[in-house]
Amino acid sequence: AYTSQLEYEIAALTKENQLLLKYG
Repeated sequence: AYTSQLEYEIAALTKENQLLLKYG
């Protein structure tokens, strides 16, 4: 089973990538 921490890290990376695409 996936850990909630892994899902949290993936979500954080995705959000960061979206910010880079917008403002990068």
